[in-house]
Amino acid sequence: MKGLFSVDNPVMHFIAKVGYLWWLDILFIITSLPVFTIGVSITALNYACMKLLDDEGSVTANYFKSWKENFKQGSGLGILYIVFAALLALGLVFYNRMDQSELKIMWAIVIAIGIFYLISLSWVFAIQSKFTHKIMDTIQYSFVIAFQNLPETFLILITIVAVVFLNLTQPYIVLFITLNFGIGWCFYLFAYFYRNVFDRYINKTAHQKASKDATPILK
Repeated sequence: MKGLFSVDNPVMHFIAKVGYLWWLDILFIITSLPVFTIGVSITALNYACMKLLDDEGSVTANYFKSWKENFKQGSGLGILYIVFAALLALGLVFYNRMDQSELKIMWAIVIAIGIFYLISLSWVFAIQSKFTHKIMDTIQYSFVIAFQNLPETFLILITIVAVVFLNLTQPYIVLFITLNFGIGWCFYLFAYFYRNVFDRYINKTAHQKASKDATPILK
C-alpha cells in the first residue's frame, strides 16, 4: 500500500500530471481575462508545459516566471496576432458577400493569408517562451521553424482546428471540457513537439560558430 501512493508510482505520477494541467488551465484563464495578456499567457503556458514534461520545478513558479519575463513582448505579440485575426475575419466576411469573381479571388487570397497566419501562430509563442529575440525576428523564426518541421506543424494545426471545430459544434459539452482540462492537455501535447524541435536547434547551434545575432539566446 505504501508503494501505491508513492510519487514514483506511474499511476500517482499520472494523477499528479492531471492535477498540474488542470491548475495550468486555471492560471491561463485567469491571467488571460484582461484579453491583451492572452499572448503572454500562451507564452507562459508553453514554458510551464515544457518544464512539466521534464518534471522541472513547480508549475506555478514556472508559469509566473515566464509570465513576468515575457510580459512586454508576449503581450505585444498577442495584441498583434489578435488584431491581424480580426482583420482576416473582416476580410472573409466582406469578400464572401460580394458576387463579382474578382472579389471572390480576394476572398481566396484572404484564406491563403489565414493559413500562413495559423502556421506562424502554431510556433510563435513557443519560440517566445524559449528564446529571446525582437518581435519581428520571433515572427520570422516562426515561419522558418514551421516549414523546416512540417510534420510537427501539421499535427499542431490539426489539433488546433479539431479543438476549435468541436467547441463550435458542441459548445456546451466540449467547451466545458476544454476550459477545465483541454487547454493544458493540448499545450502539454504541443510541448513534446516544441521541446524536440528546439533541442535540435540548440544542439546544432552549440556545435557551430555563429555570430551573436544569429545565435538563439536561451531563457
